[in-house]
Amino acid sequence: MGVENTKTRPYYSKAQNKLQELTAEKRAENRTTISNLLSEYRLTQVWLIQKLAENGIITNKSEMSSILHGTRCGSKVDAILIISLKILNIYGRYYTNSA
Repeated sequence: MGVENTKTRPYYSKAQNKLQELTAEKRAENRTTISNLLSEYRLTQVWLIQKLAENGIITNKSEMSSILHGTRCGSKVDAILIISLKILNIYGRYYTNSA
C-alpha cells in the first residue's frame, strides 16, 4: 500500500493565461529589468518563485534561471515575466517608501 498524495498544486495552464504574448525584444527587456530589480532590492530568485506560487504560477529554480538567461520561451515564460514585473513593481513601491 502506497501513500496517496492528497496535496494538489496549482500548475500553470494555457487556459488560465489571459496575458498577451510578448515579442522577443520585450521578453529580453523584461528579463533584464527583472534581474536588475532583484539585484537592486537585494531579493533572490527563490523569493520571486514563492511570490509567483502565491499568484498561481508554479516554477522552480532551474526554470527561472533558464527564463532569466533567455534559454526558454513560450506562453508560460511570458506569464512568468509579466507577473514577475508586477510583483517587483509592487514591492518597489513599498521598498522606496520605507527607505
